[in-house]
Amino acid sequence: MNIPFEQDGETFTAVISVTEIAKLSMPDQETRWKFKVNASHPYSNLSTDGPITNKPVQSDESLYRYHFEFPEGILTLVNTPLETSTHLENFSMNEKEISGTISISTPLLDGLFEARLLLKRRPTAQFYLFHEQYQAFDLGVIINNRVPFSIPTMKISSDFLVDNSNVLDVIIDISPIKIGKRLPTYLSIGPDVKHLVPKKISLDLPLLTSLESYVTGSNRLSFYFGKDYQDIITLTQLHDKETEVFCQFKSKIKISPSQIVAKRRDRKAKAFEYNLEQTWPVKKGLTKSTASISKQDFLSGPVNKPDTTWDFFVRSDDFPDLPIAISDTIDLSSFEYFDIASAQFKSKTH
Repeated sequence: MNIPFEQDGETFTAVISVTEIAKLSMPDQETRWKFKVNASHPYSNLSTDGPITNKPVQSDESLYRYHFEFPEGILTLVNTPLETSTHLENFSMNEKEISGTISISTPLLDGLFEARLLLKRRPTAQFYLFHEQYQAFDLGVIINNRVPFSIPTMKISSDFLVDNSNVLDVIIDISPIKIGKRLPTYLSIGPDVKHLVPKKISLDLPLLTSLESYVTGSNRLSFYFGKDYQDIITLTQLHDKETEVFCQFKSKIKISPSQIVAKRRDRKAKAFEYNLEQTWPVKKGLTKSTASISKQDFLSGPVNKPDTTWDFFVRSDDFPDLPIAISDTIDLSSFEYFDIASAQFKSKTH
């Protein structure tokens, strides 16, 4: 950053704009600026060997405190982010929106700062400080050190739905309007509002999902955002015949089933994923649908291997694959192992 100066004999006077310095500084950590004189290359350090008035200063338009230091006699300006925290004052959540009020610990002049709320997804719940994707919601200008928020649940990105349960941490960014550098803070929760946070709702959009708010071990606001596909499809009949397995199922929602899908569980760390599948056509009825699975074709070919588990789903054009739950009226204890894939394997439903 080049700083203009005025010369009066052997004296040079420069005016440093802390606003311009702030625009080029790191938003959430200390930034050190060394002064050099560029009359010719190489630049010379601007040094001092005498006492200099050194009072910390703070601009009303930034989130930094500034002071000078003199390591090895070199003039150095240090700007340090203010210790700022955000706190949840009230909270509510329903199927339509998440809302509440946030307070900011650092006194800020009205109208000079704005805030936004970030949802940041942890790829692994145990990696508390590591995030992958995020989504930002502008909250507007901060007045009286507070900012309300109201986020429509339908606006939460479906890109977060990577696993069955995804952890979304809430981060509040504060930024001076003129400078634009954002200072991130976790949204803390005090004991007076802690009881308001734990809630779980089912969402219409994205389809078949649920959102659960909770207080972390560090007293911060986070969410579980996951697929909520359980108990939508229910198996109502299951018959083990000589050459086939006959099944009948019903749905709580209006879908147009096209296939029954078996997916093989493959271990992935402490969880599992699906990489291979087999499908069979569905015969549609007015209220229920049926499918017949040939024992000869079931899990035949290279898709099978010993000691594996296959989960069953219903596939349609308008919905993701939905797992098949088992009705309480079906007793699986009477089902025995039967030969499959030309008697290469034996299989059993459970």
